[in-house]
Amino acid sequence: FFLLGFLLSIDEFYKKSVEIACKFLLRVEVIVKINDKEITTPEELYKEYSNSHGNMLVASLLILSFLIVVLLFYPTALEPFSIYSVWSVKGSISDWTLVILSLSALATVSYALLNLPFILFNKEPPSDLEEAFIRGRWGYLIRDYKDCFIGPPLEEIMYRWLVFFDILIITKFSNYLLFGFLGGAGLLEILFNYIGGPITNFFTFGYMAPYFLDSNMWAVGSAIAVTNSRFMEGHSYQGCFGLINSWYVGMILFCIMITYGLPVAIMGHIVYNMSVYTWLFFLRSYIARLLK
Repeated sequence: FFLLGFLLSIDEFYKKSVEIACKFLLRVEVIVKINDKEITTPEELYKEYSNSHGNMLVASLLILSFLIVVLLFYPTALEPFSIYSVWSVKGSISDWTLVILSLSALATVSYALLNLPFILFNKEPPSDLEEAFIRGRWGYLIRDYKDCFIGPPLEEIMYRWLVFFDILIITKFSNYLLFGFLGGAGLLEILFNYIGGPITNFFTFGYMAPYFLDSNMWAVGSAIAVTNSRFMEGHSYQGCFGLINSWYVGMILFCIMITYGLPVAIMGHIVYNMSVYTWLFFLRSYIARLLK
């Protein structure tokens, strides 16, 4: 997949995606939109991220309250899960270490290939790269590392636990209303088993087939797919690469959460982001040498 992405680097759409990602992740001035709000400076970006963390915390508490109320009246709504079952840690330390290191390698390789066309084919840095931003790269690295212990845990708690369970309940209830109350398969169950599940399984290379192809697990598979789509949408500002990358990283984190527990997924997400920021630090150093 990444080799194909590199071969397609001559395509204008991919070039634009690389350009936006480079400028955005290098903390230089570029107009991006987050929640329909134009972000033009790194300072505004960091402020928007800080606000989003606060909003995510409030939303998490509201969703948790909703789940607790639903479970009071319908205790089996989350089957085959319970509300706190994802927090149970499974596997060995060696298993967790291997998974986390694999995520770190994925981050390094994917973002290296993303910026490889920029490094290989641009002899001069973009005209809007300001040396002032490059000089502050150490400060950005420290701040990014700090953010790794806030953003990723909140995202994992939000998407791999609360939103996932929320959508699982809504999916089951909606399917019941769409002819599931007749005793047979509801409309959503039929659509996922024959269309949505096989398509999602194809794009995840069969690694989560028990959730996408098993008719008894259709509601879980559907909730995973919908939740991961929301997670992917949250990274749309990174362009085409960000959308595709976040889809697969999200699925990997779901697989980790189900296999080893949410705490391991949180650690994996933290290390993944730290690996990305480390790579970007070296890229900034490369740009700084070009500017001399």
